[in-house]
Amino acid sequence: MKNDSALISTSILTAIWEETRKDNIELITPFIKYLIYKDYKIGEVISREQIIDNLKTEFSFNDFPHAVLEVILKRMARNHILVRNNNEFILNVELKEDYNIFSNRLVNTL
Repeated sequence: MKNDSALISTSILTAIWEETRKDNIELITPFIKYLIYKDYKIGEVISREQIIDNLKTEFSFNDFPHAVLEVILKRMARNHILVRNNNEFILNVELKEDYNIFSNRLVNTL
């Protein structure tokens, strides 16, 4: 099952890159948005550790760098998806559309 998750993650990354041709950080962002939508409501503080753990368990991103997650969260804050308050990130908008797009990609890769 672990290998299946890694294969699916690779397939999704390839599909996103072929569609958008964006940098590697932007390739990972849909995974983060998907996980945030699943686990958080607007106004809740995002747990970096929970995101890292979920990347590992759901998508086989083992040892995901905290620094990369930090860059993604900061970009999401600049785009007003999250609000940064001191050292915390708080969900500011619903990510249902992003979640649905990612879920469709996930289903289509199975």
